Amino acid sequence: EAIVKQDWLRLLIPEDHGGMGGTIFDYALLCEGLSKYGFDFATAFMVSTFTAMNIVKFGTDEQKEKYLEPFMRGEIRFSISISEPQAGSDAASTRTRAIADGENYILRGQKLWCSGAAAKNVVIAMLVRSDPAAKKREGLSVFLIPNDTPGLDIRRLPTMARRATGTTEIFVDDVKAERSRML
Repeated sequence: EAIVKQDWLRLLIPEDHGGMGGTIFDYALLCEGLSKYGFDFATAFMVSTFTAMNIVKFGTDEQKEKYLEPFMRGEIRFSISISEPQAGSDAASTRTRAIADGENYILRGQKLWCSGAAAKNVVIAMLVRSDPAAKKREGLSVFLIPNDTPGLDIRRLPTMARRATGTTEIFVDDVKAERSRML
């Protein structure tokens, strides 16, 4: 809440998108200061900002309008979902699939180590394989999936650390995602 009141979520967002247009050095200093109060505290801020900046750089005008201002007001947060049980942090080995189905995609698979995915009002940036015939490092896409979407089974994992944001395992069972959710 204090981060929102201080407008720190606006720090890296460009001014033409309602942000402060800060530099990476401003951001690094802020993250270092937040880390003084705990890694989880800083990580909750950093993970969400990372996804917000990907929306700034790669999102459609519709996605920018839909997500950036609510993020900067603290109404939504972001989680990143890349790792999988069989792939670990090797993103190119992602097995979770996005199968084209008319104007939608159907997502199926499993994700692991997704920080903050179980909190309220979270949009998950989920890496999936959208073209199974493509070479290993091609045919990958990111979908913006609200964590209350039917077909998501999000389970918090017991951990020794990272308890504030929580680390999760996500089972993705026939999740319907409109094409407009593809980043």
